[in-house]
Amino acid sequence: MGIGSSRKSAATYFINILFFVLLRTLNGKIASISSVPQGSNPLLYQPGIDHIVLLDQDTFSDTVFEPGRGHSFVVEFYADWCGHCRAFAPSFKQFAALTKRWSNVVKVGAVNCADSFNSQICRSNGVAYFPMLKYFSRKSKGVNDGMIFESEHSGTGLRDILANKVLNEYKQNNYEDWPNLNPLQVDTQTTFEDLWENIDQSSNFLLIIFEKKVDSPAVIHSILDLWPNKQQIGVRRASSNSPLVSMLGISKFPYLALFKRGNQQSIFMDEFQGPKTLDEAMQRVEPGDFLSLDSELQQSLQPTKPPVDLIDCERFPEKCKKLYYVSETDMLKAMRMALLDEVTRLGIPIEGDRFRKLYAFVTLLKEARRENNQNLFEIF
Repeated sequence: MGIGSSRKSAATYFINILFFVLLRTLNGKIASISSVPQGSNPLLYQPGIDHIVLLDQDTFSDTVFEPGRGHSFVVEFYADWCGHCRAFAPSFKQFAALTKRWSNVVKVGAVNCADSFNSQICRSNGVAYFPMLKYFSRKSKGVNDGMIFESEHSGTGLRDILANKVLNEYKQNNYEDWPNLNPLQVDTQTTFEDLWENIDQSSNFLLIIFEKKVDSPAVIHSILDLWPNKQQIGVRRASSNSPLVSMLGISKFPYLALFKRGNQQSIFMDEFQGPKTLDEAMQRVEPGDFLSLDSELQQSLQPTKPPVDLIDCERFPEKCKKLYYVSETDMLKAMRMALLDEVTRLGIPIEGDRFRKLYAFVTLLKEARRENNQNLFEIF
């Protein structure tokens, strides 16, 4: 009796273990804003602070291509030693902060390709330069589905590019669980109740933004910014030639009008000037409780680092030496990485013109080392 009971307990134990392993396998390794990536290299972004999902070899595919996900991804592939990446980092941080309210639609991620732990995923993504950005739609199933995302040294510029990517994806798929980004269609048969079609039933307010320019990035931003508040307010856009324009007596663009469910008379109308005007409208929706979009914007646009005191190097050359000093160790590390990591990054055979260029590069390094009478390959 005791032996049978022990065997039954052991069987139950191993079944539970098997179930746990299976569950972990099915769930995969999903990274979040607070996740710390594996690897030994320093990071350009801080987990849990910079609104960026830090990915690695183990979490990239499970996170970016998670089955049934409701969002897309824009990912930066960078190298922590890369000067261009370090210069770009403040703009990317700002971009992530500006779009943090869009996380149910699109998330921002980053991978450090300088870390050997991530070599395979960076090679699979065809990373040939740094920084390199790719956009993965929510339908992406593998690295080949990613699209190059134009890089710009401006958080607001990157936000405009992302808004356009999201809009184009929505036009192709019309996801029901994304905000409605299509222009509001109104004709002589349209009733006031028709304007509320597909607006969350719990929402008692409808904001319509009349565009001056078709597919205005600023208007798309606003719809995405207010998407987390969909249970309080629905947001739609309309063209400047919509029949609603004459009905409401609008003569300037862009413009917005706020309606309350059951009341055909607008309760707020004004020229649309971005987050400030949205804040005014939202004060009528959630008086005193709504977190100011304008305040969030100003905070996001603040420099991520304090300003550095400039030094006049012509007058004080000694003070500048330490700023531009490169040690021999730094140079040797750079040479080693160039030959053993960067040259082989794409996994393409080194032959023909590629081989000749590599030979010329190694010859140049050899000439540079000759003055010290050191064999180039002693550093490896």
